[in-house]
Amino acid sequence: FNREAFSEFGAAESLDQLAEQLGFPFVLKPARQGSSLGIKFVETPEEFSPAIVGALGYDDRVLIERYVAGRELAVTVLGPADAPDVLPVIEIETDEPFYSFRAHYDPGAATMSEAELPDELRERVETVAAQAYSAAGCRDLGRVDLILDDESVPQILEINTIPGLTETGPTRYAAQAAGMEFSDLIARVISRVTAT
Repeated sequence: FNREAFSEFGAAESLDQLAEQLGFPFVLKPARQGSSLGIKFVETPEEFSPAIVGALGYDDRVLIERYVAGRELAVTVLGPADAPDVLPVIEIETDEPFYSFRAHYDPGAATMSEAELPDELRERVETVAAQAYSAAGCRDLGRVDLILDDESVPQILEINTIPGLTETGPTRYAAQAAGMEFSDLIARVISRVTAT
């Protein structure tokens, strides 16, 4: 959904039909943004139009996605698209409805740990993350965020091509779970970037 369609081509008139197709709640977010800025959970028809206007404040394009409940997972992927290296799967838990801007940066607002998953399911999550990374043509470093739905199916939320490298972010925890110091992770990424 883009700004032009919303403002000039009368796409706003089709919001009710779109909402009916998706069902409530659904998620609305800027297409190109990080740190969960501009994300809204739309639960009623009255919230739809203001959520679009808010998201268009961050980007000219907006994604409208079906809401998926479940466990929030982050998978850091390194290396080239044709041979990605997947770090341990990290589970993100927060008291908020989703991994919000506050949960990204306020110490203690989110809890991160290596996800406890049966081997087969963990391998499936890792495979889905690696395939998404490869399909998007990523290289060097990326993070694939997923929801493990109530039927234990990994649903991709997004691919972060420049994942945050803060002390509170999942990439640091993934490196630790892989037995890497954070400085080793950074050195590995830099060595890949300078080699390409």
